[in-house]
Amino acid sequence: MGESLAKAARRVLSSHGIVANDFYLVGVYPIKFPSRFDISICVAAHSFSGAPVPDGIEFKKIGWFRNLPKGTGKNYCRMIDKWRKIRRSAQVLKFNRL
Repeated sequence: MGESLAKAARRVLSSHGIVANDFYLVGVYPIKFPSRFDISICVAAHSFSGAPVPDGIEFKKIGWFRNLPKGTGKNYCRMIDKWRKIRRSAQVLKFNRL
């Protein structure tokens, strides 16, 4: 609470061994589950470094992929597809920079 999206992204990523800067808002996504309704905020960065470390609770596996692994959830696929589209537009990136 009271934290910017960029600062929150840095904090969450650093807790998993990843360093990134220059964040962009990809979108806000409502996600409906059988027992609840969530709102996910998708933030992306052009560059990053570090070796991802899973916490064993929220993430059991973390890795870098050129292609999405089989079984990637539809909601995550939508977010990644949108990032792939907007990262090519300098105007959109300028507008969405955090």
